[in-house]
Amino acid sequence: MAFVLLLVLHAGVAVFLAVKLNIWVDEASTLYATDNGLLHAIQTAVAEQKQAPLYFWIVSVWRYLSDSILFARLFSVVCSLGAIAAVWALARRYFPPVGVFMLTAFVALHPFLFWVSTEIRVYSMVVLLSALLCGAFLREFFGERSRGSTLLFAVLAAVSLYTNYYLGFLFPGFFAVLVIERKWSELKRFMLIMVIVGLAFLPLALTIATEMRARNAGYHDPRSLIDGVKIVWNHLLTFLLPTEIYTGETPSAMSVVRVWIVRIFLVLIAGLAIFKRSALRPETRVFAAVVASVCTMLVAANMLVGPSLIILRHASMLFVPVVLLFGLLIRDLLPERGGNLLIAVAAPLVLTFFGYGVVNMYPGMVKRGDWQQAVRFIESHEMNARPLVVFPAFDALVPRHYRPKEKTILPESGFFNFVFEAPDGSPDRFRSEIEHIIASFPADADHVWLSTSDRCDSGENCAPLQIHVEANYTIVLEREFYLQKLYLLKRKGQ
Repeated sequence: MAFVLLLVLHAGVAVFLAVKLNIWVDEASTLYATDNGLLHAIQTAVAEQKQAPLYFWIVSVWRYLSDSILFARLFSVVCSLGAIAAVWALARRYFPPVGVFMLTAFVALHPFLFWVSTEIRVYSMVVLLSALLCGAFLREFFGERSRGSTLLFAVLAAVSLYTNYYLGFLFPGFFAVLVIERKWSELKRFMLIMVIVGLAFLPLALTIATEMRARNAGYHDPRSLIDGVKIVWNHLLTFLLPTEIYTGETPSAMSVVRVWIVRIFLVLIAGLAIFKRSALRPETRVFAAVVASVCTMLVAANMLVGPSLIILRHASMLFVPVVLLFGLLIRDLLPERGGNLLIAVAAPLVLTFFGYGVVNMYPGMVKRGDWQQAVRFIESHEMNARPLVVFPAFDALVPRHYRPKEKTILPESGFFNFVFEAPDGSPDRFRSEIEHIIASFPADADHVWLSTSDRCDSGENCAPLQIHVEANYTIVLEREFYLQKLYLLKRKGQ
């Protein structure tokens, strides 16, 4: 009954948010990739999304049942419920009933899991697969192995790579723990399975080099090892004790308190682990190796592809291993009475931070761009069908889901074509993209709506666009929405 209650509670909150919230550009990108069925998704998922394609293929089939935004989000809710069930099943193997409930509740009520449940993106599926993959590995190499368990692990490993490349960051952790435990025969079997999985992944692996070249084209903001470590440290903070899912440049009071709570907790756990290392059981060492592996690989990814591709949502595969690792450390290092006392003290604190995290997850109960309200504002001020020009081009995917199809939204192409060309704040940062946007302004329209994102708030990023607007238009109306600005422009001389 406790398990069912957690499922119902998570589903209720997630569905409420899925109904209430507007979509943002990443979700619009998924809808764009899956709007025209499986064949189109197969053709474009890798080329345009530059990601592993399986999630897009599945969603394209899922949307045959309904093409609504809510229904697309429900797939993420289903994956999150599956992740909760997978954590419950894992916890039952290693914890007493109270521990099972507390760990599962921690995952089910965590703001990050609510966040991934409302995204029409791959992240909830990544959380699910990370839990299933860890469970299959433990069963295969530290439990009662069977022919079925071997096949399950191999299939999950291949499916994971076809779903999200970063799920492969779990594998070095699996390898490392088999070496540490000196399970040489199991290590040979693991390597054989990995060879088979690698052969299955080979058709997709051939595209990764092309994707890497595309992601590394153009100007690169400075990358450093220290910055990568700081980013991953913030991910661990959010998974262990969340405040805002995405913290601002100036930390909130809750974030400062959270940092010190987690620091003290980690120092105590590390000290106990050193003095009582013989008490650490095999499954604890497995999750420690996995967490260390993923963190190391994320720091390396920062050097290869930059910090924009290791932000919190890209670390979804780390969420379940982190939670289970620290649950197992508490089980191994504290006596049962001490563990129960810690739960009694920590539970109200954790619930307070969870509540704060959920409330502050969506300022004003909207996602980036607030496009649903922005389009309503446009419609309320229109006397005729005025075109809407959107910068950046990628964001033009969003209003198509809220604006009538007969209304023009520009640009109509080039959504995935542009990269940074200069440092942040430079007028050349988006030079080619802004030229593309300027070329899309209709010459025969006396009035034009223009939307710009918060990219224009940094230095002179949008100076070329501003110069074009000032030379050719007068601003009639201006309105600010969440992380975007909307202008009604009137052509000069009209």
